[in-house]
Amino acid sequence: MNIVRKVPYRKIDGDFLHFDLYDPEDDAAQVIIYMADGFNRSQMDSRILPRLLEAKYAVATISYRDIEDCRYAIR
Repeated sequence: MNIVRKVPYRKIDGDFLHFDLYDPEDDAAQVIIYMADGFNRSQMDSRILPRLLEAKYAVATISYRDIEDCRYAIR
């Protein structure tokens, strides 16, 4: 598995919003974009993420402030 952390996707007032990409290195992997606040993100990392990676999904976890940020992350 390859993990790429803090990939910038949107610049706002000189700062960047980021996503982390968890890649099972499987050419057939489908991508799940996980949008969560800080509390839910920690649950994702510890409980749900291992199951998704075992099932050969790639997962992008994004930081965001509003729905517009989510749209940028998806692009």
